[in-house]
Parts: sequence; C-alpha cells; structure tokens
Amino acid sequence: MRCPVCAFDMTPATGEWRRCVICGHASCGRSHAEAVRAHVGFRAIVGAGDEVRDGVLDLNLYTERRAWMTKARFALVGHFLAPRHRVLDVGCGGGLMLDVLRRAGHDVLGVEPDPVAAEACDRQDIPCVLGAFPEAAAGIVPCDAAMAWHSLEHSADPVAFLDAMVAVTVPGGLLVVEVPVGRKLRDKRGHAQEFSRDSARLLFGRYASKVHMDHEGVQKPALLLVGRRR
Repeated sequence: MRCPVCAFDMTPATGEWRRCVICGHASCGRSHAEAVRAHVGFRAIVGAGDEVRDGVLDLNLYTERRAWMTKARFALVGHFLAPRHRVLDVGCGGGLMLDVLRRAGHDVLGVEPDPVAAEACDRQDIPCVLGAFPEAAAGIVPCDAAMAWHSLEHSADPVAFLDAMVAVTVPGGLLVVEVPVGRKLRDKRGHAQEFSRDSARLLFGRYASKVHMDHEGVQKPALLLVGRRR
C-alpha cells in the first residue's frame, strides 16, 4: 500500500493499519464502500447516540450539545467569507454549520452520506445532497467556499475527496479542512485515515495556493487549515 499523501510505501503498524515513515500518515486500506458504511455507522450510533430516536434526529438535543463547537468554528473562519457567498459543507451532519452560515446571509449547500442527518437538514429547509463524496459532487455548481469538518478522515481516498472538493470550488475560492490528528479519535470513530500534522499540511498544500490559517482545530486534537483554491 502506498501513502496517499507522499506516495511512499507504507509499513505495517497495528492491525489493518499501515503507516508512512516519511510523513507519518496512516491508512487502514478500506474500500470506498467500507469507508462509507463506517462513516454512516459512526454518525448513527456513536456520533448522535441518544439524539437519534426511532430513526429521527432530535434537532433540539443535537444542536444544544454542539452549539459551542459550531460557533467556535464560525468565529475562526467566518471573516474569510464575503457577503452572500455560496458555501458547500461536505459531511454536513444535521446542518449546524450550514444553519449558522445561512443566518449570516450566505447561500448554503450540504453533502451528507447519512440519511438520518440529511433528513434533519431537510426539516430545516437546508439544501442537502444525500450521498458520499466524491460521487455526490457530480452536478454541483462551483461554490465560493467549500468546507470539510472532520470528514476527510472518513474517506478511503483523501486525494479523490479533495480533487472533487476543489472541482466544486471556484478558482481562488476558500477551502476549509479540519481533520483530527493522531490516534486518539481514530478507532472509536470509524476513521479510514489517520493524519499527522505533517501529512495534513502536505496534502492541503497541493490544493491551496495561499494558506490563511494553520490552527489548532476546535474538536481537539485536530488541525484546521484554511486557504485559497489554486
């Protein structure tokens, strides 16, 4: 298995995981379908927990528990957006960030693989494409900004994910990616990739011509990267 970041051979680490000795990135080698199932399973079982009742997301409880995180993220990146930007959130969950962005005057669109979370967006009249990235990118009109908050690590192919994310962002548009770093959150959240700070920066740097922010992520341990699409 080759490292998706620097293309060097990866060496056995623990269990199914392989690690790159060059950039520190690790991958478990899941197929795309397996990675999507793990992501949806995390959202439905671990991520939402008792917030999902009879297959429906309790928006009041979901929002109450995550409002602090959404507000903190918007405080970090909101000032990079011009008025009425069209913003895409890949892996948008129940639409918390999109709701904040919409209230700030932006046009929003989400992509979400979990039908329970996508239905919660529908109940709030938040436009959301039900499907997994990168396939769900087909037909999306390029946006002024694209965000992925703790979504890239669930992808079996982070390069294809970012290729698609860039394809639906206008040249010079804003790219926002937050990923967990290290092993702390990896196994219990169904991740397909484990980023190091070096591997996250190397991969993001391929797509961003100017990096505005290289910051400790809100949902720690994590790295938040903000830049302009090449």
